[in-house]
Amino acid sequence: MAPEIALRILGTSDNFVRPNDVIWALSMNQTRVSPDLLSRGLPVRLAYDGPAGNRTFSGPEPLVYARDHRLELLAELAGFVVRWTLAGRPDGVRPHRCHRWAKLIGGILLANGFPDFLANYEEASGEFNADLDDLAVLAAAALARPNGPYVITTPQETSP
Repeated sequence: MAPEIALRILGTSDNFVRPNDVIWALSMNQTRVSPDLLSRGLPVRLAYDGPAGNRTFSGPEPLVYARDHRLELLAELAGFVVRWTLAGRPDGVRPHRCHRWAKLIGGILLANGFPDFLANYEEASGEFNADLDDLAVLAAAALARPNGPYVITTPQETSP
């Protein structure tokens, strides 16, 4: 989200600094991240029923297809922006930490018939939030105590 990105050069104490045009993608099973990282991102849940090794893919390789059809894909994206402009450039309607991005991308998608951008963000965020795992462990430990998650005290008498 910063205008510049600084990455440490391995083996030195120097940084490589450049304009931040980087998009990071994380791909993992049972993903858990910090709330801060989660608020900067867009969780995407992909599902496959059955053993992952048994998946088969039909159609061309995505990178080959993108390279071979680059102009058509760019024209379709430009068409999205034209339709959005003709619709009066509406803002997206769902909130996100990156307000400007959510309004812009949400508006473009809304104008092109995709109204559900960020619709499941809160639900997916709950599944990816590592802090909620810690809270669940704490609650389970407290409830496992034989006398419950509390301490019984007796009032102290005060002298006159």
